[in-house]
Amino acid sequence: MESGYTPNNLAVLFGLGNYYAQRLYDLLRLWSGTKSIITYSVDELKMYLSLEGKYGDYNTFKRRVILPAIKALVGIGCFEIDIKENKVGRKVDSIDFIVKDLDKRKYFTKDDTTKAIPSEVIEEVAVTLDNKIVEYKIEEKEDIKHKKEMDMHW
Repeated sequence: MESGYTPNNLAVLFGLGNYYAQRLYDLLRLWSGTKSIITYSVDELKMYLSLEGKYGDYNTFKRRVILPAIKALVGIGCFEIDIKENKVGRKVDSIDFIVKDLDKRKYFTKDDTTKAIPSEVIEEVAVTLDNKIVEYKIEEKEDIKHKKEMDMHW
């Protein structure tokens, strides 16, 4: 779409218990409608997952963050994901996520949202001291009537 809107399935998103799986869902869902291979550098992933300065070595990052997140996403059936590690020398520099998005995208138009919400007119009433006095007198009469009924039955 022209506006850059990416629909997320909130039931899927909030059903994921793993925080990193939720963030990875957002990152992959952002591009999965237009691309089948989504590339993020390791530093970008750490930034997007709020892990800057943590998991110094890539193997720990992969084992504790990336693989459990991918397992969670594949487990709920919204994606088929494979990864390919891109190396510069012996160091993994970026990761290609080869993604097949299995979750249907539902876009809402402005007309859909306005039709779905019923309009309700609420009567506005000013609260004044006179209104409160009348209300208290009615409550007092009801209390007296209730007390009489209770006295008759007890």
